[in-house]
Amino acid sequence: MENIASGIKMPAEKKVSIYTILNRWFFDGSKTTKIPDDVEKDKSISQMYLLYYFRSSPYGLIISKLFNNWNIFSLDRIELLYFLKECISLSGYKPPFIQKIPSKKNKLVDCLKEKYPFLKIEEIFMMVESIDKSDEKDNYYEMFGIYSPKAKKVTKAQREKVLKEKPSTKQAF
Repeated sequence: MENIASGIKMPAEKKVSIYTILNRWFFDGSKTTKIPDDVEKDKSISQMYLLYYFRSSPYGLIISKLFNNWNIFSLDRIELLYFLKECISLSGYKPPFIQKIPSKKNKLVDCLKEKYPFLKIEEIFMMVESIDKSDEKDNYYEMFGIYSPKAKKVTKAQREKVLKEKPSTKQAF
């Protein structure tokens, strides 16, 4: 926005994520505050957010057992968010920050996803990272058929040198 009279450009207002607004509402400490209008109108936060939010908590197994079925979608989304706020205020649970792993894809990631579909993508990226750091990286890539080792080209001089260094088996007898 520009202020025409003074000729000064005003910086654009930064947008705040719906998830940031929701987390602020969760941890405001009051049980009586209303859910923010932005969160109420936004449909991107669904009932599945309850399962996602508590996935690494001690309550994750219980909530997953009770709510991880199609019945979770019959619950009202707003009531579920109030329930989530109540759970947080009673337990004091704060989810850990899970850093997004940069998705530098290579052929090994695709091969591992195809061979081991039960692994999560984060686990595959961690596995590829550890393989890339290991001394046997070439062996792993060769094992999955990504590349095969190339034979070294040997010149005539190098071949003659190697043959001179090897003792002949006929001379030994």
